Amino acid sequence: MDLWQEAHDLLDATAAEAVPQHVGGARIGGTPQADCGPAPMAAGGIRTRLRGMSKTLRNESLGAAAILVAVGSFASVLYVVLTDGLAPVGLLVAALAALAMPVVLVGLAFEQRPGFSSWGQAGALVYAVGSVGLAFVALYALVAGVHDVDALRSDLGDLIPAAQAALVPGGIAFAGAAYVRNQLPRWSSACFGLGLVLMLLTLDGPAGFALAAEGLRDLGLLGMGLALLPVHSNHPGRVAPGV
Repeated sequence: MDLWQEAHDLLDATAAEAVPQHVGGARIGGTPQADCGPAPMAAGGIRTRLRGMSKTLRNESLGAAAILVAVGSFASVLYVVLTDGLAPVGLLVAALAALAMPVVLVGLAFEQRPGFSSWGQAGALVYAVGSVGLAFVALYALVAGVHDVDALRSDLGDLIPAAQAALVPGGIAFAGAAYVRNQLPRWSSACFGLGLVLMLLTLDGPAGFALAAEGLRDLGLLGMGLALLPVHSNHPGRVAPGV
């Protein structure tokens, strides 16, 4: 059933149960006596169900966003490798993915509470800062019309390595905390963290190695997103509504 339709039905049930019920249809002392026991209990159950539905909807939206960011991020890097340059389309996709990444990663950290370590939450924030830096790099190249990676590095100086330096420790801290928390599939956390380690090792290596490292990281993010969708509702690593 559609979540909004179910919410509408629950609200109708709440309104119906708010009408006082007579005890056996009798009057005591000439005044109808309301049966106040079941209604508050039922209303409390409805509020719990509504909170669970809200949590489910938030998880599914976050999962869909994580999938889109993972696909967009990998597609932008693949486009750069295939075209051997910084094309406007690839830069635009990279900028959008990098801007959305902080929301996704911080959201994933938030949804794994309680029990998600403080260093994992800090890692998500550090990664978010690095991602915003890379978004600025992509937007600068797009607006300035820079189509060469070496020229872009010459223009921005230490900004690119500084942003990358924030991504690696922040992402590894987040992935490690998610692996320990074990609320999302552990293989996805392992892929995310390992991909970042390989990205650090292949910064000046061949484009194919960098693409493989990027793909491994994005595969991890993709797995986290898929775990939040209804098709994986029985997955042991799914972030359960109400947690």
